[in-house]
Amino acid sequence: MLFTAAANAATMTDRLGEAITLAIVGMLVVFTALCLTAVVIVLLNRWDDMRSPPEPGTPATDGPRTARSDQQRLIAVIAAAATAAIGAPVRVRDVQPAGRTTH
Repeated sequence: MLFTAAANAATMTDRLGEAITLAIVGMLVVFTALCLTAVVIVLLNRWDDMRSPPEPGTPATDGPRTARSDQQRLIAVIAAAATAAIGAPVRVRDVQPAGRTTH
């Protein structure tokens, strides 16, 4: 009886070691795959930027961004989302931030 318990303990220890090794190797494989995927995405973005330069005469930016233009874009996005959700045209006139304490 004592011999079989010792044999079972040794077998369980071996299996535990194999399980931990398998888990570590699996995590390393997944981590490596994710890192390689990130590198490929970065390289593809750089390649795309180099491959398609802006056309001559095209402004690099739309101009300086202002708080007013950002608010107008936000209102347009909210109105589009509300229209899609409700199914009827919606007009959003103003947006007030929730944390605003001054008037």
